[in-house]
Amino acid sequence: MRTRTKVLSAIAAALVCGVAAYTVFFRVTLRKAYGELPQAVIAHAAGAIDGNRLTNSLEALEHAIACGVRFIELDLRMTSDDTLVAVHDWGGFADMTGIPATDSTPPSYADFRNARILHRYTPLTYELIDSVFAANPRLYLVTDKLTDVSAIDRFLPGLKPRMLVECFSAEQYRRCIESGIYMPLRSYNNLDCGGVNVVDGNGSRRMMYLRFLPTTFAVYRAGTTTRAGADSVFAADRRVRFYYVDELE
Repeated sequence: MRTRTKVLSAIAAALVCGVAAYTVFFRVTLRKAYGELPQAVIAHAAGAIDGNRLTNSLEALEHAIACGVRFIELDLRMTSDDTLVAVHDWGGFADMTGIPATDSTPPSYADFRNARILHRYTPLTYELIDSVFAANPRLYLVTDKLTDVSAIDRFLPGLKPRMLVECFSAEQYRRCIESGIYMPLRSYNNLDCGGVNVVDGNGSRRMMYLRFLPTTFAVYRAGTTTRAGADSVFAADRRVRFYYVDELE
């Protein structure tokens, strides 16, 4: 009996030490990634510019950087000639630029690059993305539209250690890890996650599960979001580390 008690005690002690080591490992990993354990906003589609949302434009990106945002979400898609660009959806791009495009028939890279969003904003080509992020080494790129992770190797290989990619399937998550993407995000719609306090007025929500810390979440809500809204969610639940925001001021 005494031997059994010692064995059980040893197992319990090992479990406690294992949990402690696990927690320390993930915290150190996050600190290595970000320099701290932040509760940080993510500029949704590069953030709003002059009140205009979802532009994924150079001007919106520069505005987000000026506002001190370190996590920039861009919607990465491919043009008709298989070149990586930032655009929320091709139908919306057509509405904002007058360039004929749909999700099934995207424009060419040349047409994309030469367009002007709302007659004044510059579309983000992969060259511009690479240039801006190279000039701002503390920025991290977040994306949720990219299904072909090999496109990162072709167009933005230097950003792989600074990318968070939302994955909508276990297979996509596996491919991201194998390709060297530092932090894939597992995405679940309408996740309860033990009562995280982030449901909006109509119950619509989407949360993303961070690979390195299973109790940590990033939150996306439909509709315009603000820093004040993010702060209220951060204060309500420490597990929410990231919040997608449109209005950055």
